[in-house]
Amino acid sequence: MDKLIIIMPVYNEGEYIYNNVKTVDDLLTQAGIAHQFLLVDDGSKDQSWQEMCRLSQDYPHVSLIRLSRNFGKEAALCAALEHAGGDAVLVMDSDLQHPPSYIPEMVRLWKEEGYEVVEGVKADRGKESLGSKLAATLFYRTFRKSTGIDIGAASDFKLLDRKVLEAWRQLPEKSTFFRGLSAWVGFKRYAMPFKVAPRAGGE
Repeated sequence: MDKLIIIMPVYNEGEYIYNNVKTVDDLLTQAGIAHQFLLVDDGSKDQSWQEMCRLSQDYPHVSLIRLSRNFGKEAALCAALEHAGGDAVLVMDSDLQHPPSYIPEMVRLWKEEGYEVVEGVKADRGKESLGSKLAATLFYRTFRKSTGIDIGAASDFKLLDRKVLEAWRQLPEKSTFFRGLSAWVGFKRYAMPFKVAPRAGGE
């Protein structure tokens, strides 16, 4: 049976990470999707690591990586992608703003329709300040003009087949941008609109 690795970068999610992972685990188990978790603690200053350790003790299919300090989400993603096994990986936020209810359809598109990248595309940006929305618009417009690749509505909520992950690992870049590089490598892609969910808690 094909195995899906769920990758979650974690930063200061100690109050919620246990229940959030359990929520995703329950959903995938009910859907009959073989899976494991790979959680990366990006130098959290709260009890995130302790809660992650509790998860790995209670759930043998939860693996952990701990970074020595806060390097940022991109570095945390890279660490996980370099270590992930499985037949495909799915990257999602640990605060569940990437709704887990979409995962079974993403897996179906991968398994049954042969899509090698299933990427979540934001139908809206959720609750963001006007300043954040304007900054994002300016950044993605500049990125599109510089690279010719439009990722304005893209997100880090993605399923990547093993062959896509291997191609990503071969890229020589030292300063990585997951959203941009995962678009650049190509492969058969499906863009799936989703609504950004409220955070499961915190800010």
